[in-house]
Amino acid sequence: MIEGCHEAIVTPEEWAQVQEVIDRRPTIMQGNACPFYNISHGIIYCATCGKSMQVRYEKIGRTGKNRFTRKEREPIDKAYYICQTYNRLGKDACTSHKVEARDLYNLVLKDIQNLAGMALKDADAFYNRLSSRMESRYMTDASGMQKECVLICTLFAPSCRKLGYPDFPWGSSSPTPLESLPLRQSKR
Repeated sequence: MIEGCHEAIVTPEEWAQVQEVIDRRPTIMQGNACPFYNISHGIIYCATCGKSMQVRYEKIGRTGKNRFTRKEREPIDKAYYICQTYNRLGKDACTSHKVEARDLYNLVLKDIQNLAGMALKDADAFYNRLSSRMESRYMTDASGMQKECVLICTLFAPSCRKLGYPDFPWGSSSPTPLESLPLRQSKR
């Protein structure tokens, strides 16, 4: 939300109320026959288009028993992830693929077990490896943010001049952090 940029459509109080309602929504879909608690909500993305993957459940009409063992299946065995883009826009927008929730769970669990085993064998080496990865990710994020800052400033400079902001004191070759932009105070 950028204050003072345009006239508000809703009041700040209404905005806060809506955000509270959204935050209260559980990750278990109410009224669904499969009470699968989606621990991967919001962190799984499609490798093809980059959109988030949504959890879906097998249709209610299907049996809840495994067809080979005839045992009742757990909720995780009825759930799978599907690309949001494919689900909404079809095959012209993304490819058809799904990931079984049990397969994803087992893969993540195996990875955690491997990392825990490495940490138990040699704590110092594990710590150094983890620190190195975190520092590398931080540097990548910082570089990406710097590029994004330059892009935003380049794109919005003409519009900002039209709105009465002063000229930008830098060129695209030497970016300035967004915090130092000469922004005018919002009128309230």
